[in-house]
Amino acid sequence: MNFTKRHLKILVFKCSLYFFIYYLLFKLVYIILKLSLKWNFKCFFMKCVNMGLKVRLYPDGDMMIKINQNIGNSRFTWNKLLEYYKETYKLFKFHGYSKLKCNMTTFNAMLNMLKKEHDFLYLSESSSLQQVYRDLIQAYNKFFNGESDYPRFKSKKHDKKAFRIQNNGNIKIKPHTIILPKLGEVYYRTSKKYREKLKKVKINNVTIKIENGKYYAVFNIKNEIPKFPKTKQFVGIDLGMRTLATLDNGLKIANLDVTYEENMIKKY
Repeated sequence: MNFTKRHLKILVFKCSLYFFIYYLLFKLVYIILKLSLKWNFKCFFMKCVNMGLKVRLYPDGDMMIKINQNIGNSRFTWNKLLEYYKETYKLFKFHGYSKLKCNMTTFNAMLNMLKKEHDFLYLSESSSLQQVYRDLIQAYNKFFNGESDYPRFKSKKHDKKAFRIQNNGNIKIKPHTIILPKLGEVYYRTSKKYREKLKKVKINNVTIKIENGKYYAVFNIKNEIPKFPKTKQFVGIDLGMRTLATLDNGLKIANLDVTYEENMIKKY
């Protein structure tokens, strides 16, 4: 009787131990899957690179007015923020204060003041105006680091006609149309390959621009490409005129024929 009870206790203990181990393994797999959805663990096996994808837009009359309004608002915001910062910097210097901080807090406060003075800025998507001062901060940082000249005011005639919208889950891609915040639904045209790609990839932001009277959307997307194994081998490459390149092992790479791509660009 004692022998049976002893073995029964051992059996119960083993079953409890196995159950506890399987429970821990299940929890570990659950946590890994949850983190993979949050952090995208594909990047450990795939190389994640940002790339641009440009499509042609076909807006109607009302949409053109909205796009032109957003472009004008972005240019107006840039010029006003640049003016505010210059004047505030002079006041700081006149009263003996240290250099005015060039950061998002400073420019966000200026943008809020600007919106209160000019109601038409509320017609723009909020992230597009925030992107303006991010670009302005970057321009100032390049100036402070000696990489470029002092930021200048933008001209309606000479500067690029564009504005950028950050994707906060409010940019929707359909088979033939794009839904943009504050703008609405607009028809677009591109190749079938890129249309399918836009549905699958993560869109960081989209830049709406006008070039030669035509409307375009340039998507900044996160593209995943497989990582190639490191071979630790070297090759010499000689670029030429008749052939694109000649390798030191005798392999010749012919010049690329981009006639089809050029025709497709003109078409779209």
